[in-house]
Amino acid sequence: MEGIRISVQFKLRQPFFFSENYKEHINRFLIESGVKHFAFSDLLCIKQKKLNDGFYGLNKGRFDIATFINGDVINLVRKFSNEDMDLGNGTLPLSKINLSGIGYFSEGYMLSPVLVLDDRGESVNYFKNPVMFSESIRKKINNKIFRYL
Repeated sequence: MEGIRISVQFKLRQPFFFSENYKEHINRFLIESGVKHFAFSDLLCIKQKKLNDGFYGLNKGRFDIATFINGDVINLVRKFSNEDMDLGNGTLPLSKINLSGIGYFSEGYMLSPVLVLDDRGESVNYFKNPVMFSESIRKKINNKIFRYL
């Protein structure tokens, strides 16, 4: 069975509030689309303001979904194309969907949808640039650690 990564992008003209339980809504959306096995990344916005009960996002953002290629994926892509995603406190206007294959490793498929943005806010693809991907993760971890020291 082949793996696929679905990158879901959106543009926000006005601040959009993402409650702390937005992942439950994404999970429900995927299950209602018929996808049985999946993993998805955190939702990242280029500009965001964190609050105690969620965050406001502005400009553009994205999240990635990793799953296996089957008929359910076609239904999911159709659903993304035909309707915006309801996140409980509003609908997220989707602007673009990118599909890419997931490479087969010696022991199986990597379904982790880890999403890393570079300094310009662009996604770094692990398969195209593994060194930059790892370096970007290292920088983000260091920034979090040193912020609390």
